Amino acid sequence: MLFEKGKFIYLKEGPILEVIYADEEKAVCLKMRGNEDEASYTGISEVISNKREDYKDLSWIRMGSQPKEIAGKYRWSPIQEFHEYRFS
Repeated sequence: MLFEKGKFIYLKEGPILEVIYADEEKAVCLKMRGNEDEASYTGISEVISNKREDYKDLSWIRMGSQPKEIAGKYRWSPIQEFHEYRFS
């Protein structure tokens, strides 16, 4: 198992991923944009492999601590009820 819940993954040329669930096979992450000083959630989640053997070269991944400030951390929207009607 490479990634653990609660950890932050900094990708060399891109976003930050916060691991919110991890088991031996997969990790579910919330995507963020920003840097170690300030970041915000993008509203996109990623499911990635959590098997160490799937990653040959880890020079483009860096594990780090939580960004100092997270903008909009508690702006989670609830699930909305949706109805679809089909008429023939």
